[in-house]
Amino acid sequence: MNKPIRMAVVGVGRIGVFHARHVQELARETGVCELVAVSDTYGDTASRVAAELQADQATEIHAFNDVSDLVASDLIDAALVASRTEDHERDARVLVDAGCRVLLEKPLTHSLASAEAFVADLNRDPRRKNALMLAFMRRFDAPLLRTLFHRQMVIIARACLPIWLFTIAMRFSGCSAVPCPNMWPRLGPIFTIVLSVLLKRITTMLFYRCGFPVA
Repeated sequence: MNKPIRMAVVGVGRIGVFHARHVQELARETGVCELVAVSDTYGDTASRVAAELQADQATEIHAFNDVSDLVASDLIDAALVASRTEDHERDARVLVDAGCRVLLEKPLTHSLASAEAFVADLNRDPRRKNALMLAFMRRFDAPLLRTLFHRQMVIIARACLPIWLFTIAMRFSGCSAVPCPNMWPRLGPIFTIVLSVLLKRITTMLFYRCGFPVA
């Protein structure tokens, strides 16, 4: 049997403690991981949280006040980073440079420019390229997906409205529902725009509904 992945949680405020307890839950249910350390720069937070979490497991939970000390201990294989936003990049870099796999809470960094630079730096090294994953889980959140799906349906219905109204007007006027040939040059651009909107919204709707990109 493979040894469990030794995990740490960096930043154990409200969200960090939630993640730490989830690691403990996975450890109990699957045995694929174990919580071995927590780290936090604020006062005695790390030691206090470690003591609280220790009641739910036998494996010792070590407390650190800095991520560099955590890495130097050589206790972990992976880490979940839930520290302050301004510390995300620094903490993640230290862990990735030490060879750890990292699940980083959003946002990636404190600014768009620093995020782009961080990604570019990670992508330059094949080993580092796949070492970090951003915990942006909203794309998998069921209530949000349902809301987005229904929103796309409304947009599609609105895009179809001009076609429906045109068809109804043609029928009540006694004309054929199909426009005369000499009308197509004027109506063509309108239908082209409506069709492009429909296709875009339908593909987006399918993505939210099915959970995979649609070309």
